Amino acid sequence: MKITVLYFAQLREKTNLVKEIWDIEKMVTMKELYKKINDKYSFQIEESLIKYAVNDSYVEDTHIPNENDEVVFITPVAGG
Repeated sequence: MKITVLYFAQLREKTNLVKEIWDIEKMVTMKELYKKINDKYSFQIEESLIKYAVNDSYVEDTHIPNENDEVVFITPVAGG
């Protein structure tokens, strides 16, 4: 199953990518997907601080993306 992960803010800085296609062998939740990607890039952003979106809609961490979905991990924003 292929999904597109779009990277913004700190995640884009860490990966040096705007987007990336992931080929997931089994159905995974958003939380599991973040862990898998974090294992590759070591984002160092606590998982509990991440929000999730699929195809421009917020979803829970238990949501399972479908083939060809666009996934975004939303990181905390600092103001000033």
